[in-house]
Amino acid sequence: MIWLLYRLATHLNTDRGKKGMRFRILAIVILLIGIFMICITESAFAENIKDVNKLLGNNSCLWCDLSGANVKGANLKEATTGFADMSRANFSKVNFNHADLSSNELSLANLSGADLSRANLNSSNLTGADLSNASLFEANLSGANLAYANLSGANLRRAKLSGFVGAANLSVANLKGANLKGANLKDVSLVEADLSGADLSDGVDLGNAKLNGANLSEAILIGANMEKAHLSYTNLSASDLSYVNLSNANLHGAKLSGTNLKGANLKGAILNDAALENANLSGADLTGTDLKGANLSGADLKATILTGAIMPDGITHE
Repeated sequence: MIWLLYRLATHLNTDRGKKGMRFRILAIVILLIGIFMICITESAFAENIKDVNKLLGNNSCLWCDLSGANVKGANLKEATTGFADMSRANFSKVNFNHADLSSNELSLANLSGADLSRANLNSSNLTGADLSNASLFEANLSGANLAYANLSGANLRRAKLSGFVGAANLSVANLKGANLKGANLKDVSLVEADLSGADLSDGVDLGNAKLNGANLSEAILIGANMEKAHLSYTNLSASDLSYVNLSNANLHGAKLSGTNLKGANLKGAILNDAALENANLSGADLTGTDLKGANLSGADLKATILTGAIMPDGITHE
């Protein structure tokens, strides 16, 4: 690098004429700036290595610069790294069990296959991070930013994604095939997220969650709480929503073709323009539900409660 700068400076220095002095001054300035930038970079790199060694040696590194570090497969169980810059770092298959990683910068970090069971990640920035096949069992992700993160195949069973510090942001996140059994997703943003094939059973709380435009096709949501959830234009085709609480939920334009809604609570829900072809609504409670413009062809309405519901043709059912 220095050699290239020297060659450039020498070339500029050989100019003749009235502008010769100006070019010589410019050449010196370019050379000095280049040397300064190299020194700064080398200093930052040395500081980064120092912080990495501190983490590995002490299992703790607060306010550290771990950006771009490679500690793949390391054992950092119960480690503490609060307010650290861990962006673009490689933590794949690292043991972070019970670790305190709250308020960290983890954007674009590689945490694939990592063990983050019962780890504290509240208020951390995980935008675009790779958490595929990671274990986040009972992890605290409340207030964390997981937008565009890859959580496909991840274990988030009983994970906490909503709490005192706020709800997590999982907009446009990839949660395909993820295990979210018993997770707390109340008020969480899952706008346009991919939850296809995900398991959201075992008492998952999705109350007031933002799921607009999300893909929940073939997802398992048996008995989930989705009261007042925002599900407009959401794809729920072929998913299992049996005995789900969808009271006062907004499902405008949602795709529910072939969906199992047996025994579901849909009181006061908005289902206008929804696609409900071949859906199973047997035993479901649709009291006061808005079904105007909805497609109910082939739907199973056996023992369905429709008192006060606005039917597809706009007529209120008695």
